Amino acid sequence: MPLPALIGWENTRATLHQAARVIGAVRAAVAPPEPNWTHLGLRVVPRGLTTSVLPAVGELLLDFLTPAIVYNPPGQKSVAFALSQQTQQSLADAVVQGLAASGHPVAFKRDRITDRATFDFDPRLAADYARALYTLAEAFRVFRDDLPGQKSPLVVWPHGFDLSFLWFATAEASEQAPHMAFGFSPGSPGLDRPYVYSYVYPVPEELTDRDLPPHTHWHIEGWTGTVTAYDDLAGRDDASAVVVDTLHALYTSLSPALDR
Repeated sequence: MPLPALIGWENTRATLHQAARVIGAVRAAVAPPEPNWTHLGLRVVPRGLTTSVLPAVGELLLDFLTPAIVYNPPGQKSVAFALSQQTQQSLADAVVQGLAASGHPVAFKRDRITDRATFDFDPRLAADYARALYTLAEAFRVFRDDLPGQKSPLVVWPHGFDLSFLWFATAEASEQAPHMAFGFSPGSPGLDRPYVYSYVYPVPEELTDRDLPPHTHWHIEGWTGTVTAYDDLAGRDDASAVVVDTLHALYTSLSPALDR
């Protein structure tokens, strides 16, 4: 099935991002530390994003299809907190109360949970994004599994709302060591439309002289990396295969620039 167009979805994207920060804050508060901060990341599932099962808490699912945050406490019935008529702050309040009522209270940071505007979203577009994100995540998993060496988990970062993982060029699996990042962003400052991206760290000299696959260009404003527009993928029956091939081509072209 082709990727949906995601046209006119900016308010829906903002709502889902704000809700993701709520469940991300819960995960950050209780998840055991992982290398490269990946314990802060959410995992992609067909219906949206999940914290996975957290110790002594259970699971929080941001269900794009409802849309709602669904809390699955250990050994108890699920509780849903609908996004409709909520603000980011009221949603966080509802989650806090739900966790406490289940006997699993969590005190989480709310420094990025400050918005008081009522959510404005289109359920159809939220469902479209569930399909788009899961399709792209599966393509990224295929590519990631093909790579040699050490890699970080594939996660969605609540702060930026992007999906990504790191491939490490040496035996040191650290974000401070030479690596490549491969990701998908639903949009960011200066790049409002969704895109697939990659970057190399540290940035070698003359990196931008290297060849790129079709529909991919260099981005050098604020950060140096590659961008493949989602709009060049949407509507294509072979979008997943194109993403996998594009990521492989980027790895083949750019990874030799890193010291190993």
